[in-house]
Amino acid sequence: MRPIFRDPETGRLFENVEIVDAESGNSLGKLDTVHAIDGQRCKNYTLDTDLYELTMVAGYKLLGK
Repeated sequence: MRPIFRDPETGRLFENVEIVDAESGNSLGKLDTVHAIDGQRCKNYTLDTDLYELTMVAGYKLLGK
C-alpha cells in the first residue's frame, strides 16, 4: 500500500504537505503520508495531561500559592 494525500476540494494528490501556523504563517515542518498514518494509530494522551497541568497552574495562581 502506498498512501497519498488528496485535497477534497480540488482532488489534487500530494505526497507530503507543509504544516503552517495559521496566525503567523510560519512553517512548522512537512508531513508525509506514512508518518501521518503512524500518528493516527497512536493514542495521544498529551492533550489531557496538558489540560491537567494548566488547571493546576491556574488553581495555584488563583489561590496565591
